[in-house]
Amino acid sequence: MGSGSEVEVWQCYNSLVDFAKNVTASTPKDDNLSESRKTFWSLVSGSHEDQIYMHIGHVNLEKGVFDLAGENR
Repeated sequence: MGSGSEVEVWQCYNSLVDFAKNVTASTPKDDNLSESRKTFWSLVSGSHEDQIYMHIGHVNLEKGVFDLAGENR
């Protein structure tokens, strides 16, 4: 996007409950995860922003319609 270097990193969860449990965990599930997190952020320079996106649906090109996400929709 734009000019220069830019990286987007996405992490997906099955639900907002799973997301909340993950970000509020007092201890990492795995020591490697904790070390990886430290390494990742030590390599990042400049500003960053966090955003939460919820999948509400997508365009089904085969049907030519917008399909809502979730069961029974």
